[in-house]
Amino acid sequence: MGYHLAYGQKNYTVTVTSDTEPLAFATISLTTATGVSKQLQTGFTNDLGQFEITVLPPLKLSVYKFGYATQTISVSQALPLQINLKPLGITLPNVTVSTAQVNERPQENSVYKVKVITAKEIEMQSATNLRDILLTQLNIQVAADPVLGSSMALQGMGGQQVKILRDGVPVVGRENGSIDLSQMQLQNVARIEIIQGPASTVYGADALGGVINLISKPIAHAGWQASVNSKYESVGTYNIDAATAWQKNNTGINVSGGRNFFNGYSASDTMRFQTWKPREQLFGSIGATQKYKGASLVFKSDYLYETIYDFGNPTITPYQAYAFDYNYITKRFTNTLQANKNWNKNSKSTASVSYQNYERIKKDYYKNLVTLENTQMITPPQDNKFNNVNIRADYSAWRNKWNYQIGTEINADYGTGAKIDGQKTMQDYALYNSFEWMPVSQLQIRPALRFAQNSIYGFKAIPAINFSYKPCQPATIRASVAQGYRAPSLKELYLNFVDINHNILGNETLKPENSTNLQGSAEYTSFLKTLMFKISASGFYNHVQNRIMLSLIDQATNFYTYQNSGKFISYGTGLETTLQSNVVKLDAGFMLTRIKFDNAGSDAKFLNTPEWRLACTYHYTKWNMSTGLFFKYAGKSQTYINTSLDDVAVAQADAYSMFDWTVSKKLYKTITINTGIKNILNVTNINSNAVAATPHAGTGTQLPMAMGRMFFLDLRIDLFKDCFKKS
Repeated sequence: MGYHLAYGQKNYTVTVTSDTEPLAFATISLTTATGVSKQLQTGFTNDLGQFEITVLPPLKLSVYKFGYATQTISVSQALPLQINLKPLGITLPNVTVSTAQVNERPQENSVYKVKVITAKEIEMQSATNLRDILLTQLNIQVAADPVLGSSMALQGMGGQQVKILRDGVPVVGRENGSIDLSQMQLQNVARIEIIQGPASTVYGADALGGVINLISKPIAHAGWQASVNSKYESVGTYNIDAATAWQKNNTGINVSGGRNFFNGYSASDTMRFQTWKPREQLFGSIGATQKYKGASLVFKSDYLYETIYDFGNPTITPYQAYAFDYNYITKRFTNTLQANKNWNKNSKSTASVSYQNYERIKKDYYKNLVTLENTQMITPPQDNKFNNVNIRADYSAWRNKWNYQIGTEINADYGTGAKIDGQKTMQDYALYNSFEWMPVSQLQIRPALRFAQNSIYGFKAIPAINFSYKPCQPATIRASVAQGYRAPSLKELYLNFVDINHNILGNETLKPENSTNLQGSAEYTSFLKTLMFKISASGFYNHVQNRIMLSLIDQATNFYTYQNSGKFISYGTGLETTLQSNVVKLDAGFMLTRIKFDNAGSDAKFLNTPEWRLACTYHYTKWNMSTGLFFKYAGKSQTYINTSLDDVAVAQADAYSMFDWTVSKKLYKTITINTGIKNILNVTNINSNAVAATPHAGTGTQLPMAMGRMFFLDLRIDLFKDCFKKS
């Protein structure tokens, strides 16, 4: 029997529920009822659990939702339908992803392999900032600089090749190529989405190695609400912050602010000088939301003022006692206006305009250790100032078997200061588009292309193609081929940082980095009564041309400059498993990353970095209490460093393990107490021959990794209507 499409007056609706509650993002698949099965229509239910059918019966309708029993029925009449799905004995969080998606969708339906870290996981690990949570993640290596803060590597790619976003807006203000992870606060973050591998077709420069997107929490309750957080760590951390919000009908306002203070730490008593510098952060945010007829307008303003105190070793003579101290001040001011409009149930548009101001200032002081008088020294200005304007707009539409997105982005960077001669600018103008096609319900194909015009480096086309295939509902296979692109930053081109401790110059002859990335993964999920078992195998390959590195050119004069270091290759394989019930979740994984430089000599070998991760959480339902164990083994890491214009050496650091134990107890609905021990194995400094090869770490063979074993205590109070009723 044949079939035909019947749009308009012939359409009818299927509503998917579970115990009368609507199920959003359930997969609907319609096929022919007789003969060889042929795909007629496919898609997802909306927020009301509804999906509009545009083909006439007879047909077969299949409904699939992760964590629910699949149902298949025969449809013989064009009448409204309602289907109730039964849970598979386990309650799973409804995790959706939005980073680089045409439209928000469940994590398991994304064509990208997206790692999601939820607010619950952030809370269980008592993570204050992005460094805290990434320290125990697989395939991510976190490093620390005593002055510049924390940085990371992803798939063997450095922090300068990973783009960090907050609600889709790029974060600016890189020092030595990396955003300081400890400046990225997590108090108001609902989830963190991580895409590994190039996302340059969607997000442009700096997304050559991957993207980390911090998604803010929405206002949770109508009316007024407030919260207060405090945190103590035995190494000398004292944090407090507060937030308040109000929402009525379509209008919402939120205000937050706080202070994080760290008193400094060294593994051994060094009098004044400390390996981990004392740090004070003052931060605040204000936001407003207005909704009207399928449209929303969101304004946010965020401010951070951070001071790092570098106390020098004392000089003591029979006549005086003094020391030289340095304050490193960071100011980050971000203003963002975002607009979203749902034109109908199948299309939407988004737009954002952001202005960011980033400033880094160094102040020198003479400290009289007898009178305790602090005198600021008259020194040449030592500041960086960067302004950024980012404008982004796109339009997305989705139909039965295809989705598409078309957008434009303008990014302008302006740099001034004592370390840059005059004002330097760089602009990027881009048009990006992607087309997502589902020839059958099991297969998604997403080609994407970005056309970019850089004011210094000219035109560049950046293509990518992603595949997702479900041979059966429990299994998903993903694969991608993508190009990455990164133009040198203003600092890499024009930096002029010469003082008594530094001799770093930019290089205006740098070429852009270009990369080719191959990725693949296979995932299988099985449900057995009240248990879910998931196993995932993955692999990646990166080939980067003209990789930019800060290189030591002359050891006698401590002269560094940025240079293109030929071809860089990284590849890796990993295996991850999850076993979960309603009270227990166990995650385990292994990853091996290998890297190589082609200019390290003809006999150069691939350098290996193995990692193991184990995380186990248990929820005591009767007591409303949870406990967690988090373990990561980072094997002996190896990388290449440039020791001259033509010479590349191998740098390595010893293996170490991070092990944390946490306990969380909720009292009523309003008070949450977290406590536990971090760094149980008491890791502090590790041996490394790369210490002297960086312009800030100084000499020696000890690399700071963690602040030793510490006890912590968190207290959170949430206030809102009915908050004192028992959970």
